[in-house]
Amino acid sequence: SYAGDGVDCVHDGPPFVGAYQTQYRDDCTLRTGNLADGTYEDGFLSVAWRPDRRVYYSAGNTGYHAGSGEWADLTANMIQCPLSGGILYAPTNPDNPSFRIAVAECTGKPCDYFDARVETPSLGLLMQYDCVFVWINYACDDAEAFGNVLADYVDYGGKVILGQWCYPSDQGNSLSGRIITPAYCPVTTLTSYKSGNYAGDGTDCVHNQV
Repeated sequence: SYAGDGVDCVHDGPPFVGAYQTQYRDDCTLRTGNLADGTYEDGFLSVAWRPDRRVYYSAGNTGYHAGSGEWADLTANMIQCPLSGGILYAPTNPDNPSFRIAVAECTGKPCDYFDARVETPSLGLLMQYDCVFVWINYACDDAEAFGNVLADYVDYGGKVILGQWCYPSDQGNSLSGRIITPAYCPVTTLTSYKSGNYAGDGTDCVHNQV
């Protein structure tokens, strides 16, 4: 029987999955770099997936053939996860709700806040979003781990916006790890204290109507 301990959208939905049982179940071990959620009562994993969520393994799932409970709900959640999409605003700075509201209004998608000063987001969390926007002010919880998980997120199809002070220059805090290497970061920088106004000369879609 499922232990009821899942927290990912595969179990938390909607719909919420609270109970299922099976007569036959593979005792699975998670391969390195992949993700899982929920266990059976003996501790073996219930659902596992690649970080891009293109392949799931649902141990014990025979579609009611050899079990009972909320298997249909569990299967539906795997089909539609991640539910939110949207943008994760993950600076090392306090939240700015007015900025997130404006981004949500422009994109038509939710923009959630994550405080990277106190915790490093997991790859599983990042994969629930279309894009992650990071800028650095105070120190990261773990600058190298954050930079590496952002690179992993890019490798699995995610989009990252690196804002001010992400690249190490003459400031006290920055990112490290793979995300600021030439394979990922398109710039280098020497100084971080020059001010200025946009010249209005952009022609790419990033500046369309800006």
